Amino acid sequence: MVSTDAIFLKGSTHDVCQDYALAPSSSIVVCDGYSASPNVDVGARIIAHAIMKREPTELYHFDPVFVDTLETVRASLDLRPDAFDSTILYAYETKEAFGTENHIIVRIIGDGVVLVKYKNSQTEIYDYTYPQR
Repeated sequence: MVSTDAIFLKGSTHDVCQDYALAPSSSIVVCDGYSASPNVDVGARIIAHAIMKREPTELYHFDPVFVDTLETVRASLDLRPDAFDSTILYAYETKEAFGTENHIIVRIIGDGVVLVKYKNSQTEIYDYTYPQR
């Protein structure tokens, strides 16, 4: 079993922290809001809580029902669509797909970096970037 924890800090050039994270039991979600979008701090919190309401195995992709639910919440709060401009990272512990050993499944939507540290202290870095237009 793994332990999770999260922290998010407001950048020195921002008036409001646009990021949000939740880390209950053996899972975590991080929403890194795009600072140029208005109300992205609210959008990041909505997305994080919506993700944690689902079973991790349901989060392989965002199905239409999940997206429609987010859209309903967004519209009811009169937020612009870009309030959801966030990179999303979520991870959870499982052994279902891999037999008896526990594994951590990490999913990322957007760009960012994932650092994996193994019990033997070996590390791997995965950099998810997209070409500039």
